[in-house]
Amino acid sequence: MNKQPNHKTSDDGAAAARAESVEANSHLYSRMESFLSPGRKVVTVVKDEPLRNAIKVMSKHDFSQVPVVKRGGFEELREENIYGVLSWEGICDEMVHPDFDLSRPISTFFEGGAQWSKCRDSDMIKEVAGKLLETEYEYVLVLDEKKVVNGLVTYYDIAARYVEMVEPFSAIESVERVLRNKLSILSPVELGTAETEIKRRNAGKEDVPPCTKEVDDLEFHEYQYLINKFWDRLASNFPCELQDLNEALPRVNKIRNSVMHFRPEGFTYDDRTEVNWLKKLLRI
Repeated sequence: MNKQPNHKTSDDGAAAARAESVEANSHLYSRMESFLSPGRKVVTVVKDEPLRNAIKVMSKHDFSQVPVVKRGGFEELREENIYGVLSWEGICDEMVHPDFDLSRPISTFFEGGAQWSKCRDSDMIKEVAGKLLETEYEYVLVLDEKKVVNGLVTYYDIAARYVEMVEPFSAIESVERVLRNKLSILSPVELGTAETEIKRRNAGKEDVPPCTKEVDDLEFHEYQYLINKFWDRLASNFPCELQDLNEALPRVNKIRNSVMHFRPEGFTYDDRTEVNWLKKLLRI
């Protein structure tokens, strides 16, 4: 379908809406504290322990890094007691040296003194991600207002979070793109019939001027109305049964509204199942 000059396409609008929704609805979910589990103890190793102890801890908990403290005990997680962070990458780098020994103290693996990356739990995830990109660190220790370490977050964790946040908008956008493409054979007056019907109901009379719409301006709830009203003309465009669409579209519309406005943390398992089912029906 030909677009009018300077007319915003569905892709542009959906992408802008997705970015705006992620930004506006993220709230605390976009802060570093959202990675932390209340009551979960931060696992550490002491700098004077042999390396084999650290390897056991990292293997047991499936860690890629582990915080190293100067002393164990009640105050071990205070900022001033943090010695550094030991990683598998650092261990592997040392394994090529002839003096590599699992009994060596962990502190000897920090040549030239230990350095580590930190942030506050109130910091925005996107700001921390930007800082990590500018440095060689692949992790950050998250401190609370009392300068106590409450967790370790890797760059992978942050990347996975953004994928998790964007996935719902991307998936629903792909569904809308296909639906709009299939409905594009309808005229502007036909595309406006859902809105016209709502106005007639609200006015309580039939002689309401017909509304007109471009396909890119349709709301998600209008798709089902239009598909049912013009199914005789649209059926050949859809690789599925009308009944299946009538079951799937309201569910996905409900999920869309929930994620867009109230639940920025993304899809639940059931949400993902429902949206993927609609994508399968549409062969996306």
